[in-house]
Amino acid sequence: MTVSNQTDSHIAGHHLTNRTDTVWIELTSRCNLRCTYCHQSVPTFHAKDMDVGDFPRLVEHLQAMGVQEVVAQGRGETHFLEHWHHYVDQIQAAGIGVSGVMNLAKDYSEEEMLTLSRYRSITVSVDTVDRELTKRIRRSSDIRQILYNQTRIVATALAQGTKPPRIIWNCVTNDQVVMGLCEWISMGIALGVSEFNLALLSKFTHVPDALNVDHVTTLPDGPFLEALQIIETAVALGRAHGKVVTLHPGLTESLQRHREKIFSSQEGQRDSEPHADAGAGLDHIAVTQPGQTRNCLYPWSTAYIEADRSLRVCCISPIFKQLPESWDLAEILNGPELQGFRQAFLRGQLPAECAKCPTASITTPDDLLTKVEKYLSGKGSPRANPV
Repeated sequence: MTVSNQTDSHIAGHHLTNRTDTVWIELTSRCNLRCTYCHQSVPTFHAKDMDVGDFPRLVEHLQAMGVQEVVAQGRGETHFLEHWHHYVDQIQAAGIGVSGVMNLAKDYSEEEMLTLSRYRSITVSVDTVDRELTKRIRRSSDIRQILYNQTRIVATALAQGTKPPRIIWNCVTNDQVVMGLCEWISMGIALGVSEFNLALLSKFTHVPDALNVDHVTTLPDGPFLEALQIIETAVALGRAHGKVVTLHPGLTESLQRHREKIFSSQEGQRDSEPHADAGAGLDHIAVTQPGQTRNCLYPWSTAYIEADRSLRVCCISPIFKQLPESWDLAEILNGPELQGFRQAFLRGQLPAECAKCPTASITTPDDLLTKVEKYLSGKGSPRANPV
């Protein structure tokens, strides 16, 4: 698809945003776990804590901007930062909803539990409910402690007479855990989990003398087709019990392409597409072509503040600016760098990071423009993509 000059005239004005509904805050990029596929296991990764001395000023800016939700999470485990809950309490006291992604693989004080019980939603990183597999993949964690902490959060909310957080489970889907997805879904249903998300594996490293995982498509053809059936059964099981079950578009695309490749080969057709290397991670994702874009509103709806005050719109986007000491991010969000970034989305000229995004499906610039117009008018959801 070629984007016309007429389309360029249509996108005029849509390179600005009047709504920033969600802000991610990475209080620390340190983590208490060393999952074998994670960047935390890369020897050259250097973690950092945010300088939070003037944190109340940041909260004031968020409040003035009308931010609806703060995701207290980044590349690390927020709860690994000493007194993390004091900073989250300040956000909650300002009337801003808080959610988070967490591993829950640690001991929590009563005070910390009270803070967690006030979250809007909690996404728990649970790849499997198999105790041994959890220990070997998500090193330093015990599934029993994770499930106990999850139950304790809900119980704390109930004891306070407040609504418990919505509990979501996220599975980094890989060749080692895929065969146990029905047990994973069943356990979550039994524990009151509301939503299940199957994410695409993005593998950063190979850890010596450890259980290293790979993409589901690296399985031999027979086990791969069996894994597809298990995924289908697990999804149906969750939905039959009224649960939301989603798959990353990148995962869906890669599984579909590999299935088609197998059946094409079985039918004697020439397989002209090379097989992805085992552990290639993002190499399994369909890359957008010129004139295509991603079904993503993050450039308009979201800000992502890293521990060093770098500003992105998500965890994989380019870095646009360093936040000043004043924490004033409103001006940056409509600065020239982000204006150009939004225009690239609406023209189908994505940067490399976004062309290979695993969480947003591929769409046309016209379709995205319609969603942007709806969002900026106050009618649309901050997430174009359903995941």
